[in-house]
Order: sequence, then structure tokens, then C-alpha cells
Amino acid sequence: RLRGANENVVTSMIFGSQFDRTLMWIIESGDKTKEQVATNSKEWGIYSNATLKYDSTGDGEQNATHSGNYSTIPAGASEQTKADNIYDLCGNVYDWTIETYSTNFRVLRGGDFLSNTTAKYRYYSNPSNNGGLYGCRAVLFIR
Repeated sequence: RLRGANENVVTSMIFGSQFDRTLMWIIESGDKTKEQVATNSKEWGIYSNATLKYDSTGDGEQNATHSGNYSTIPAGASEQTKADNIYDLCGNVYDWTIETYSTNFRVLRGGDFLSNTTAKYRYYSNPSNNGGLYGCRAVLFIR
């Protein structure tokens, strides 16, 4: 047992069903519409066809513009990419999930900065793949 560990808190990489439920919650809360999640996430996703302001220096000011760039921006750097206080659900990097596609593949969600997909987008890859297109999203459970 780790010193200071709290047995009432559990963390994990996100399941595909949790990603889906998060997207539904964002629609239900009214923060984004079904179209913004399922059909056109360009205005809040970090995609190559998106234009958004972001903080490039870490000073809290939205002082730079990402416009048609084939590149990432720092995680959480743009207020425009936030939905219900969750940043970067679509674009920037694919989020690995625990969901399986087959014996050798795992599901990725949300698309990356090279794509022009949507928040609900599903992709799959071998979990040994790594690099600038992949990230992960942790979940926290309080028992």
C-alpha cells in the first residue's frame, strides 16, 4: 500500500463506453449540440481545418491562433476546445481507450490534429503504436 493512498479513489484509462457517456452528458447539459458532437466538431476541435485562439506561453492569455495548422497545441491551452470543463475531447491527439477492436487492436477516440473528424470518431490501432498522434485520458472514480 502506498503511503497516503486513498482507498476510496480509483483511476483508470478511459473505457469506450465512458467516452460515449461523456459525449452524451455534454449534449444533455446543453454545452454542445448533437451536431457539434457527431457531425461537425470543427468549432471546438483541434483539427487541421479549425481556427481557434490558444495560450502559447502559459500566461493564461489566448495570444496565438491555430488556423489550418497541421500541428498540436498544448493540452488545455484553448478555452474554445472546452466542453463542460473537459478540454480537448476532439482533435489534437487520439485518446487511447481500454475498448478492444480485436485481439491485436484497441480503440482510439476523438481524432487527431491531422484529421477533420468529430468528437464521436472511433479509430483503432495496435497498442504498441506511439508518437505524436496518440495520448490518453484518465478517469477518476470516487467510491
